[in-house]
Amino acid sequence: MLILQWGAATSSCSYSGKGEKELPTDIPSNCTRVFLSGYSISHLPSGVLNHLTQCIFLYIRYNELSAIDERAFLGLGNLQELDLGDNQIKQISDGTFTGLSSLEELNLRYSQVEIIENGAFKGLTNLENLHLENNKIKEIPNDAFMGLDNLQRLYLSENQIRMIHHAAFSRLKSLQVLVLSDNDLQVVEQNLFVGNRNLKMIQMDKNPISNINDGAFNGLYSLQSLSLGGNQMKSLDSKLLADIRRPLSLKLTLQSYELVFLPYDDLWDCETLCWLKKEEQSGTISFALLFDDTGSPVLSNLPFPIPFNPLGSPAPKCASGTWNSLQCSPKGEYFSF
Repeated sequence: MLILQWGAATSSCSYSGKGEKELPTDIPSNCTRVFLSGYSISHLPSGVLNHLTQCIFLYIRYNELSAIDERAFLGLGNLQELDLGDNQIKQISDGTFTGLSSLEELNLRYSQVEIIENGAFKGLTNLENLHLENNKIKEIPNDAFMGLDNLQRLYLSENQIRMIHHAAFSRLKSLQVLVLSDNDLQVVEQNLFVGNRNLKMIQMDKNPISNINDGAFNGLYSLQSLSLGGNQMKSLDSKLLADIRRPLSLKLTLQSYELVFLPYDDLWDCETLCWLKKEEQSGTISFALLFDDTGSPVLSNLPFPIPFNPLGSPAPKCASGTWNSLQCSPKGEYFSF
């Protein structure tokens, strides 16, 4: 079934396959937005889409797609967004996306991806967002993201990743957001993020991380947010964040205790956290205690300052007193000034 929608500058062409074994071959060449869903195709051949030279958005979800010919996207040099989610693409091979030099966003969520070959995304020099969530990826090879010079956001959550080769992210000079939540990572290796000078947010929560090697966060000069919640770490090395040269938002779980650092303009959620000491001249808080259920301190003397503006926004829970002399309380209290 074909549905055409015409606008002043764009036209949308929507096809619903209802289990058909082949994609339509008569898609109008002037379609700028093409939707193809509900087909039962094992592979995307070359020649079917190559005439869509004006297409800027291509949606090919829910089609049981398992393989893509190397030249399938040739001719789509104006394409800006490609959605291949909810398919059965087990392997992304070198050259899969040849011809998509203008692509800015690629979605491969829920596509059963297991293997990413070196050079899989080669040629996507303008890609900014890459979605690989909810797949079955176990390993990230060194050159998996080769050529993604402009990539800013990489989403890899809810896979089965156990191994990230040491140079896997090093080519991603423009990367700002990296999401690795809900995987099987056990160790964060030294220099894993070297080369990612613009990285602002890392989410690695809900991994069975038991060890973070010295120098794991080397070179992260722009980092603002680091999430390590739901791991298996039993101690926090004082050198862990030594190379992060600016304050950040840190969410960290040690055993069953959660430690939360947040900039003052974020929501506070810290039922057992107590900020204790204000540094008079610098306006920072550099000392904190974490309490267990009995009120006993578990962790203290954290090695880096966090900025806090007492006039900025809702105060954190778990402490009472005055700004100059804070008195700790394990639950339910607030700062007062």
